[in-house]
Amino acid sequence: THTLSLSSRSKDTNKQIKMVAAAADVAAVVRTYSTATANFEIRRLTKDQVRDVLRANARREEWNPGESDWESFYEADPAGFFGSFPVGAGAADPPIAHVSAIKYSGDFGFVGFYFCDPDHRHQGVAKPLFMYGLEYLGDCRTIGLDGVQAQVRNYAKCGFSTVWNHVRFAANLARPPLAEAEHARVQPATEMPFEAIEALDAQFFPSPRPAFLRSWLRQTALSRSLALVAPESNTVQAFGVVRVSDSGFRIGPLVAHTLADAELMFRELVATAHELAGETHTVNISIDTPEVNAESQKLVAKWGMEKVAIFERMFRGPPPTHALPFAGASCELG
Repeated sequence: THTLSLSSRSKDTNKQIKMVAAAADVAAVVRTYSTATANFEIRRLTKDQVRDVLRANARREEWNPGESDWESFYEADPAGFFGSFPVGAGAADPPIAHVSAIKYSGDFGFVGFYFCDPDHRHQGVAKPLFMYGLEYLGDCRTIGLDGVQAQVRNYAKCGFSTVWNHVRFAANLARPPLAEAEHARVQPATEMPFEAIEALDAQFFPSPRPAFLRSWLRQTALSRSLALVAPESNTVQAFGVVRVSDSGFRIGPLVAHTLADAELMFRELVATAHELAGETHTVNISIDTPEVNAESQKLVAKWGMEKVAIFERMFRGPPPTHALPFAGASCELG
């Protein structure tokens, strides 16, 4: 994902980011480059920087991240996070720009977390970093990203084409009633065989992603992953994750073959958000849906959710042909 809103960097924010990054070691320099005004080096970001710097910028740019999303992002590809730093910058200095380039397999990679400090935009700082991310993913047959519409033309120049829109919906939802018979079919996903969840996920994502998925299902005490089990065969028919975020709670992924199964899971996930929040009134729920999945649009419409943002899912290389989920896990990692 990229910027949802622009804001100038304050001195206080700079100071805060430097403080949280102070413990990080200076990561390996992978490339140097120059702009008209300064020299920069691209460094592979440390785990501490992924946690602190990327999370701080995601919040400032109103990407509404989950509280512990960064951990799963890092597990997906620890070598795939990069930042641009002025030459000579120390361990406590935040990157001027950053990007993630997640190599899921030789067939598929995904670019996200593309950010440049507002004071350094339109100065040639960020593009070399973005291009390095693409180079890192160079052996991937297909590369995807979710871009804000203001950046689509720039991505098109790099060979990306829009295939569908991801629409973020949000609403304050009351705790729904749960039917006892249906509720009995819903189990913690972490108690299901991981291979069953992974096999279902693989039907709705372009590439296997076991490291990411294992971590995503077990984020923290502030998230829950649920699975819908068929009553006779005991097979996993659907699964979903709800986790606490800056604005309330986010649901994703939500994977199901039918609208009925997806709605049952959505109802259970909203009820779970209420349990996590400890509230009896409403909780704010947001969800990112593929607009071309008509059934997903029926789901959010039934719950009275409102459109709050649109991202364009773009691909360079052959577009994937997998089935589309009711909700993706994250616009940052696909």
